Amino acid sequence: GELFEPEINNIMIFTAGLGLKPSEKSSVDLVYHYYQQAVASDNLGGSNLEMDPNGLSRDLGHELDLVLGYREIKNVSLEGTLGAFVPGNAFQDDASSAYFANLEVKLRF
Repeated sequence: GELFEPEINNIMIFTAGLGLKPSEKSSVDLVYHYYQQAVASDNLGGSNLEMDPNGLSRDLGHELDLVLGYREIKNVSLEGTLGAFVPGNAFQDDASSAYFANLEVKLRF
């Protein structure tokens, strides 16, 4: 996922997505990820999250990403990403959801 980005070690990831092309040079993608550790551990390694799992549950949580692409203007490309991660039972009860927003503009000369 765009937000969580875990190291691919001791983790299982289920991903499903839906993509639409409103025009030839634009796209809208909605991508869902479910994360689970193969073996419950209190170490994630390489994740963008600032919290660590408790080592008691394998359920890391869910992420939903919305990715928008726009390339209708010559020499200009825009990509916007919104992401939300909802922690699972592998985190403390007071763990809060995490959010991500990114806008990238590329100009070619």
